[in-house]
Amino acid sequence: MSADRLRRPGAAVPAPRVAERTLGNGVHLVVSRLATTPLVHAHLAVPLDVAALGEGPAALADLAAVELLAAALVEHPAAHRLEERGGTVSVTRRRRLLVLTVSAHREDLDVVAATLGALLTRPWAGDPRPAALAACRTFSALVQSQPAAGSLATLWRRVYEEVPVALFPAAPPAAFAGAVPDPAAVRAGRTGPRGAHVVVVGDLHEEATLDAFAGALSGWADERDPAVPAPVPAVPVVRPTGHLDREVAGRSATHLRWAAPAPGPEDPAAPVAALVLGGNFSSRLNVVVREELGLAYRTAAFLHEHGDRSVLLVEADVTSTRVGEAHDRIGGLLARYAEHGPRPEELRAALAYTGGRYATTLASQSGRAACLLSYLTTGLGLDAIATLPQRLSALTVEDLRAVAARWHPDRSWSVAVGHAVHPHQHQHQHQHQHQQEVLA
Repeated sequence: MSADRLRRPGAAVPAPRVAERTLGNGVHLVVSRLATTPLVHAHLAVPLDVAALGEGPAALADLAAVELLAAALVEHPAAHRLEERGGTVSVTRRRRLLVLTVSAHREDLDVVAATLGALLTRPWAGDPRPAALAACRTFSALVQSQPAAGSLATLWRRVYEEVPVALFPAAPPAAFAGAVPDPAAVRAGRTGPRGAHVVVVGDLHEEATLDAFAGALSGWADERDPAVPAPVPAVPVVRPTGHLDREVAGRSATHLRWAAPAPGPEDPAAPVAALVLGGNFSSRLNVVVREELGLAYRTAAFLHEHGDRSVLLVEADVTSTRVGEAHDRIGGLLARYAEHGPRPEELRAALAYTGGRYATTLASQSGRAACLLSYLTTGLGLDAIATLPQRLSALTVEDLRAVAARWHPDRSWSVAVGHAVHPHQHQHQHQHQHQQEVLA
């Protein structure tokens, strides 16, 4: 089917029906019935009281304490009891959020609610610190060993004078070398019901589910200091122009990364523009850089949210002998996209793809739960889900060009991290002007 015949998404995809309740302690409950499988999925997002998750040694210690708490919660007796019944429990830090995810059979709905309540309020049966510390050290070492994590860290150091630790995928191993804090004290001092969202999706009855989770979470008290100020957003600094090179011995490939300013999540043009640029196999980056020129074995472009601003990340994994050529080609592609925007057929194809993803995501239990939670934690609100198809249909080529104009190489940072990367390999580099307003 040609791109001209692809339908634009419209109002045919209904927004999910939800039931809501806000508890006296501030917890916001959202429930949506979707009986595709006999399961229930519950997500709880807790804003971390992490004014210290800014910069420096104190911030690293705070980050390590939060990650130890996440690992300790998985060792909680309530988590073990649910797993013995066939359920699953996971706890992750997503920048400045602690996200607890619990899934189980629909007949265990009350157990799911009780599990979340116990994880947030009940003591551990023993000392979870040895197991939690071992898990954190293992995960930290794994992250540190990944080339992609290293290149992203290098890029953030290019953007920020001192990188906010909330951007770290994991605390570095050295952060776990000192005294191990008590998880119960960290839980009391760093988490609380104020601003927390709970999303439950599955084969359920909405009012009964609201009652079950209200009963389990109403006793969750907030012990945090309400006077603690919110973290101050980190501000990019002016850097010297040019391309940053860094050699890492023992790697045959080089990671090229760009960071460029992007609108916030309220603008539907931004994710569609990123999709056209590098979001799938038919995107410009993949077709030109990977398939036509053979310069990279992986390319991608996507929006990265990190709490205080939005950034477009562009990635390419290239052979180290062709770094300069790949850098110039991608820079030229970004410049043309910034100046001219997408072609009409690219916009139509991207809108059809986005509309299809929207429909399939909301049609699955786990996808709907993740979508609802994302709209809540980014501040968009659930009403934005209902209007998304119409807002997508209204997008024009000029809307995407206006977004892409912010991604011009002259308004971006770029780094190359890999084996045998030297400045003389870049013979025709675009000189980037790293301006103060880049991520404003």
